[in-house]
Amino acid sequence: MFNYQCSLMDHGLLYLNFTDAVAEGDGDRIMRCWKFLLLHFYADRGSSKYALEALYLQLQQQAILSPRQAYRQRWNRGVNNHGVSGKNVPIDLEVEHDNNSIKEGIRKLGPNLTHAAVTRVARMLPVARATVLNVSKECNLMKRSGKHFVKTTRNDLVKIVNLLVQTDAFQETPGRQYKHFRKFPRSPLRGLQMGKMCKWINSHKYELQIGRKAR
Repeated sequence: MFNYQCSLMDHGLLYLNFTDAVAEGDGDRIMRCWKFLLLHFYADRGSSKYALEALYLQLQQQAILSPRQAYRQRWNRGVNNHGVSGKNVPIDLEVEHDNNSIKEGIRKLGPNLTHAAVTRVARMLPVARATVLNVSKECNLMKRSGKHFVKTTRNDLVKIVNLLVQTDAFQETPGRQYKHFRKFPRSPLRGLQMGKMCKWINSHKYELQIGRKAR
């Protein structure tokens, strides 16, 4: 039981650190988190697509990209539409929002759908957003945030935490174990073989040298 809680805290704190780094737009901290994520991805599934993405990101930062390009990649990973600290969102999520707006405009074209019309819809997106925002401000219209609200889990979390405290789940007790999580490792990186991982990294470095990627 103690091992399970330690492993859960390991994963949870790394995830919270990563999401906070994204929200603050801290490029250096995001890259440090990706280094730890690389270890976790490799230890969990071996040469998975997530481990490869994390590896290629580090290779780009350390060797492939020029210092100027690496700096841009490191600090251009989020966007802040509100001008408030701690409100950054991943740039790929922002692109998805743009794609959704463009698709909505394309659906309204109906039978007038042509390549030229789609191009106009894409180019007018920033202007249309600015126009709608100005009209909303002048008319004092309330703008929906677009955030998905979900039912709070606070009460459930309080019950779980109280139960863990009552059972001394964070105190190591020899012989105590969960029914379905027996012999659970204390650290998710316990079985990580660094020698094998180094060979895996070198093999992909060679693949890049000859112009071939595993994805």
